[in-house]
Amino acid sequence: MVECLECNNQCWVEFQLVDQQGNGKAYGGLQYLLTDSEGTVHKGVLDGSGSAKHDDLPCGGVILSFAEKYRGGEKFYEDLLDRDAYPLPITQLQYAAEQTEWLTKDEFEAVAGWHTNFNDGTIYHPDIEVRHLVEHVGHLPVFGTKWRSKIEFPRVEFTLAYNIRGYISGSKRQSIPQYGIGLETKNKHVLEVKPLRAYRPVLSLSNEFSSLNLYQLSILGALSYRDFEEEIIPGDYFKNPVANGYFYPQKSGTGMINSIFISELANHYESGIYGKAIGDPQRFGLLLEEVPYSKRFEIAPYDPEIYSANKLYQEALDNRREIPDEAETPKKIHFFDDKNKKGGMDTQGFITHSDEIVLISIRGTQETQDFFTDAKAVQVQMEQYPDGVRGHIGFYKSFKVIRGFISDYLDRFYSDQKIIVVGHSLGGAIATLAADWIKKIRKIENTILYTFGSPRVGNTEFVKQSILTHYRMVAENDPIPSVPGEFLSNETQFKIYGGVAGAVLPGPPGQSYLMSFAAYLGVKLTDNHASSTYQHHGELKHFSVLSLHSDPLLSDVIMWNPGCKGAVVCSPAIDAPAGLPQRADFIEQLKQMNDHYMFNSYIPFCYSTFLRWKKSVDNNQSVVTKEEAETLEKIWQEYQRKLEDEQWKLAESKKAIIDYQYNRALNQVDHIYSPKNSMIDYNSKIDEAEGNNKNYKTVIAQLKKEIARVELDRARIKTLVSEKITVQQLYGADVSQNSEINSIYEHWQIKDNEFVKKRPQEVAVIKKI
Repeated sequence: MVECLECNNQCWVEFQLVDQQGNGKAYGGLQYLLTDSEGTVHKGVLDGSGSAKHDDLPCGGVILSFAEKYRGGEKFYEDLLDRDAYPLPITQLQYAAEQTEWLTKDEFEAVAGWHTNFNDGTIYHPDIEVRHLVEHVGHLPVFGTKWRSKIEFPRVEFTLAYNIRGYISGSKRQSIPQYGIGLETKNKHVLEVKPLRAYRPVLSLSNEFSSLNLYQLSILGALSYRDFEEEIIPGDYFKNPVANGYFYPQKSGTGMINSIFISELANHYESGIYGKAIGDPQRFGLLLEEVPYSKRFEIAPYDPEIYSANKLYQEALDNRREIPDEAETPKKIHFFDDKNKKGGMDTQGFITHSDEIVLISIRGTQETQDFFTDAKAVQVQMEQYPDGVRGHIGFYKSFKVIRGFISDYLDRFYSDQKIIVVGHSLGGAIATLAADWIKKIRKIENTILYTFGSPRVGNTEFVKQSILTHYRMVAENDPIPSVPGEFLSNETQFKIYGGVAGAVLPGPPGQSYLMSFAAYLGVKLTDNHASSTYQHHGELKHFSVLSLHSDPLLSDVIMWNPGCKGAVVCSPAIDAPAGLPQRADFIEQLKQMNDHYMFNSYIPFCYSTFLRWKKSVDNNQSVVTKEEAETLEKIWQEYQRKLEDEQWKLAESKKAIIDYQYNRALNQVDHIYSPKNSMIDYNSKIDEAEGNNKNYKTVIAQLKKEIARVELDRARIKTLVSEKITVQQLYGADVSQNSEINSIYEHWQIKDNEFVKKRPQEVAVIKKI
């Protein structure tokens, strides 16, 4: 060991890179750069323990940095380095850090600097990040800290590196690395490098339906209702890898799409804010798996120094100029919103990808313009499809405006991954057209679609020609899947007339007529319009809310597959004419609009199904056990008896009283109308009697509907009594083989299962009994 001598200013330094377990093996063999205070750059290689030592250095400190590009030979990383769009400057140091693991999960503990072990003089540097040691950091996680400051936490290592550069003469300063951290000479340093591990949502790649994908995609689909990022501030003083200032991971963060993917999941941080982010105060957590950072769901980097499109954007921002079309930010790449564009359809969605999946999520009806898009029922010939394949004009126009965005993304980032498309409401319709186009026209076979509350999107020919795997979720009496009406033709248009929604149907030459929104659902056209009828696409999965809510056993929903599937005798209770099971009439559906919303119905229902299927797998039992079915039958019988008793009592007593009052009010006018009783008094008695009679009829109608619902529930429960769920149906064939899935599930149950299940509203008659 050579001590620092004032006479010749000679010093030494020793350093070691270690993981959180204190082991430096992962960093052995890395090439490093060591810049001394005179501007000399020393090159070296870490030994097998991740260590190196240098003697004969000028005193004043050194700057440690790493510039070696990835050289491991793994095709996945090589492809990231060499891809045409936004190639990633992956270093060997980054790769090494991605192979290490967390010792603790509190990865956001802010560290002010180093601390010294006084027994051996070693200086420990906790929570050193790869971004501290390499030149290009736009593709790396943003700085991990709990602080809200927009500037990076001031560590002493950065201050020392800044001071060392200040010692070096101007001519040399330009040629030395302008990145890295400072280390004091005359000391041994241990740098604990934070693992580069990320979380990503667990999704099955299997084409078969799984309740894991059902639940996960319900949340990722709802996330499309959020903005991508906070508003960009022109001319602000800081620079940011996502073009807007650091998106710090906050435990009560904003929940923007970008912050969730780049600041939280990328930083191995479970925020648990997904529910809050999408508009619900309760917490809906994703099941997350830990992966090497480069295999997360990626948000493209922002680095004006190496990406020309980013540079164009930054220069325009800095100089307050109009941003050119060629300029790009991550928002432009991953997020589509044409609300403020000329000819826009107010279509919105986002795309991201991992090494295994391209995820496309499209937003449903939200703005006024969306409702008009939903309402146009004219059909148009779909481009690049055979003659006669027609789509709903509004949905098809919305798809066309987002098609270029999807196509461009696939051209840039698709590399044989699974493509999963998800959409809710109007977004489900657009997602259906997009996914079919990806598989049929783009010829990407490995494409699958999940939709929630989607309307019909195309005619019979569209459904016939499709080879797309599509799982279509419909909740109880969600009205949106009922439109457009099955029998609307390609000449039919849906309009707002006098404040009332209606369908304008073709009539005699020069004429047309308006039908109400409810009535037009049943209109049947002549045979020559048969190919123009609307049909539902995909395999239907229906959520039925059981008609009884007084027992904990019945607070759940059941998901079942409507349709008789070749049965000799087909019960209307389980049949699915026009692609929908037996449900309330359309006016009643409109009254139950809450069944359409993600947080009022679909997400809780998907969650409930996931738990029920997990229970079925764990206990090796059917979805509805025989014991449950027997209990249900006893409760139903008692409930139906009470309903019938209530109906009989009303018929025998209340009706008689109402009829008596009603007839008396009508027939005894002379007794009521006198100088002492004004016509107003008479009219009020008439109104009261008629009101009572109307209330009676309403209650009777509710009773009859409730009795009918009981019969529906009985029939549908029977379809599930003998159905057992396999672990493959629960998680998907691939995920079920993952040795970590049980621990992932248990972790999710503890950390993220904190919301109260939404129970459906009880009808008034139940409260009367």
